[in-house]
Amino acid sequence: MANLLGYIVITILCYKIHPLKILQTKLAVYTVFVLLCPYLLYHMDAPWQLGLIQAFSMLFILSTNPAMSVIYSHLPIFKRFRCATIVFAITRAIMAILTSFGFIYLTEYLGHWGLLVVMVPLCIGFAFALHHFAQLEIEAGRYHQRKSPVAPA
Repeated sequence: MANLLGYIVITILCYKIHPLKILQTKLAVYTVFVLLCPYLLYHMDAPWQLGLIQAFSMLFILSTNPAMSVIYSHLPIFKRFRCATIVFAITRAIMAILTSFGFIYLTEYLGHWGLLVVMVPLCIGFAFALHHFAQLEIEAGRYHQRKSPVAPA
């Protein structure tokens, strides 16, 4: 239900707000959540609290869903399918290895703080990618930034 409601809200927001700005907001919220997540997991008292943590992470997960058309438009047409499928396959392979082996050992030795070893670099990489595509959109003239309230002299 949380995922469905999140997608409905994002779809409505995409009519008024550029999808990359929505991703920037999701990145900011998710980064704060990732930093607080080990603390929340250590101080969880009831199962419904874990449900809330999972629902919140599903709402703000770092995915490219509202901006896929923006990202695909910057890939060369004749390489678009190959680039997209290779990246998808590589990320799924890496995530399968990380979730089956990496998280088990990280959380065993570092506790819930071991999640940060994977999640913080993920947030940083997503921020770099988002910045790159925002720059491409600015160059194409499709991304409007807020103007400075003070005009340069």
